[in-house]
Amino acid sequence: AIRQSRPVERTAPRAVEEKADAVPLEIAEVKARAVTKNVTQLRAQASQMNQANKSRQATTMSGRKSLGTDAGGPGTPCIGPMGANKSAIDVMRPIVQAALLDNERVMKSLDPRKDIVASFMELCRTQVPENMSIHVFDTLAGQASHLADIMLKNPVDFYKMWTLFATTFVEFSEGSPVFESVMSLFKRIGSIMREADPALTQQIMADVCLPSLAPLLIESDGKQEQFCEMIYMYTQIQGIPHLGILRSLKEAVERMPVYISCLSYFVPLDLEAGLLDENLVKHYMYYALVALQSPQPKIRVAGLSILVSIASSREENAALTVISLLPSFKDLVLDSWWEVQAQLLQLSSQLLDYLASTGATSSAEAEALLAIVSPLLDSKRTSKVVLQVGLCSLVKILRHYPALIPDYVAVLLSQPLALLQRLLEPAPPKAEEGGEAAGAAAPRRLAYVIGTSSRLYEECCICTYWPAVEIARILTKQTKKGKQDTAEPEQLEVLMACLSDVDAELTEERKSKKQQQRKLSPS
Repeated sequence: AIRQSRPVERTAPRAVEEKADAVPLEIAEVKARAVTKNVTQLRAQASQMNQANKSRQATTMSGRKSLGTDAGGPGTPCIGPMGANKSAIDVMRPIVQAALLDNERVMKSLDPRKDIVASFMELCRTQVPENMSIHVFDTLAGQASHLADIMLKNPVDFYKMWTLFATTFVEFSEGSPVFESVMSLFKRIGSIMREADPALTQQIMADVCLPSLAPLLIESDGKQEQFCEMIYMYTQIQGIPHLGILRSLKEAVERMPVYISCLSYFVPLDLEAGLLDENLVKHYMYYALVALQSPQPKIRVAGLSILVSIASSREENAALTVISLLPSFKDLVLDSWWEVQAQLLQLSSQLLDYLASTGATSSAEAEALLAIVSPLLDSKRTSKVVLQVGLCSLVKILRHYPALIPDYVAVLLSQPLALLQRLLEPAPPKAEEGGEAAGAAAPRRLAYVIGTSSRLYEECCICTYWPAVEIARILTKQTKKGKQDTAEPEQLEVLMACLSDVDAELTEERKSKKQQQRKLSPS
């Protein structure tokens, strides 16, 4: 009915009115103003204005909370940098700021748009002096307990710190004091975190650190040992979980030679921690066997290094397991790579020492090991570096295998005077945490080749271990055979070192003979 009431025809047309033109818009001419401040000053001014606005807001909010007018009411807690929930960056910020205040050039180079910690890490290699960077990292290491507690409560803080500091792993060489300082910081934090929560700490290492460390382990051979020591600080000291981090490492690096090389650095740490159980020994032995068949000399060295560590373990039957592999490594005596020869001398001396402890110095295995040692103790064919390693490792078994003494003395006298004096020099005593000497000699770890292509080898004072009386006798015989009117400097050095120990040894011999005579005489 409504539709029918509407008119069907068109309605009357409407008139279109003409409107006046729009008012023209007048735009003033642009005038250039002279800028009297540089970009850094303008950024600093903007940063100050932002801080002022934040402080006003904080003041307003605190006033509201004190009056109970805030949405949360008077009981709403305040979470911020000054509250109980500090982040790791909040702890680091005043330390970095206090260290940089004295250097005006560094302060001007900082990016005011970024946090001072992030800006400091960006400039660490190029603008910040080395001693200042070391001071910052050492001071942070002093706050390791506080930082570790924060990161265990909120692992995101560890991720943020790791992301910021990981640039130093690439920018600094393995010999840089800054690199060593950063390594010490993360080792300290990892040790504290592991003590509080081992499972979470290992999970953080697997999820956060290993993905970024894997490329560095592949590309930086010289940093592998330090990285492995750091990884170890975040690893559970238990057999099965420990195998878990090794598997995670293998998946991360995806390269068998790199993984075997890393294992060779893990074994001594496990040995020191007393962690080498049956499962770990089997794991290491398998990859050592794989390494011995590798065409790469470095990997063969890594495999022998694993066997050296296992042979020195107190784990039951560990040394016997290594001796059973004698057919697999005895032919390496023909290997021309110097470091393979050095590791082979260390391994043979370890196994000969074990056989002497069991009274099997005349066994077939002992004869086979002596057959490996004898060709390598050739001063005309073997490198002086290899002989230096052999002199340090074999000196501890000379009392059990006196047949080695003539060759040992000949090699000792053939060494350059500088290397010989280093072996006869007493090592400095170990320092305790309080700074006082502990009394025991600290071994020297040296790289015999410049660069990162070789491992570190321990040098000991051989006078501590050698049979001084027998050494002096052999030395006298060799001097008489040579029919020399005067003694060579090397002979004098060895003879003087022997004389300091002869009296003590002769006294011990007399005592032992008297005790034997008393036992044999009738009561």
